[in-house]
Amino acid sequence: ITLEAPNIVINGALQQTNGDVTMSQKLTVTQDVNGGGISLKNHVHGGVTTGGGDTGVPV
Repeated sequence: ITLEAPNIVINGALQQTNGDVTMSQKLTVTQDVNGGGISLKNHVHGGVTTGGGDTGVPV
């Protein structure tokens, strides 16, 4: 199915279960985003030190 319209509103949960998702424009999210079980808003990093160094990976 191909939907083409200036604006499409979906009221309710949207679930995509198979295949990849590709976007050519920006994605705006008002809540949190989780990838691989890691929260974008609430994740922490190990190895944080003062200065210009890099942090460790999210934990």
